[in-house]
Amino acid sequence: MSKQALRLRLSKHLKEWVQKSAEQNKRSQNAEVLFWLEKASNRDAGAVAKLIPSVSHSE
Repeated sequence: MSKQALRLRLSKHLKEWVQKSAEQNKRSQNAEVLFWLEKASNRDAGAVAKLIPSVSHSE
């Protein structure tokens, strides 16, 4: 899998939430954001596939 950078602008509230959550889970902030994105991706994979059949979840 190829990794690419993505810059995000977060509100102060979300930035603080990511920071606290990462500390509690002993992960970097990057790993925390990836964890939640993967969780959402897995949950929503079926819904996305119905909307855009050409999107593969394994990409």
